[in-house]
Amino acid sequence: AVFVGSSDDDCINPPLSSVFQFVDEGGNPTWMKESMEYDQDTFGLKTMDEEGRLITQAYSGYDHEEWLRVPAPHGNATNTSLFELAVLPHLQ
Repeated sequence: AVFVGSSDDDCINPPLSSVFQFVDEGGNPTWMKESMEYDQDTFGLKTMDEEGRLITQAYSGYDHEEWLRVPAPHGNATNTSLFELAVLPHLQ
């Protein structure tokens, strides 16, 4: 499974929840491996991770609509859509 997100996503809140980063009650980021869902393997994240079948990647400079188009000049300097950068290589 491939989960990709951007810290600059302007639609998903918190932005990195797409890569299973949570915010605790105090507003602090909690990483996937620190969560109860991961620890108890409630839906297979831990199993996939241990088997090498879980990929989580976070990028900066991409807003929510830049998954399929090249970011605006303020964004990432790679001149590549997030789909091409992070998803397509896993489909080839």
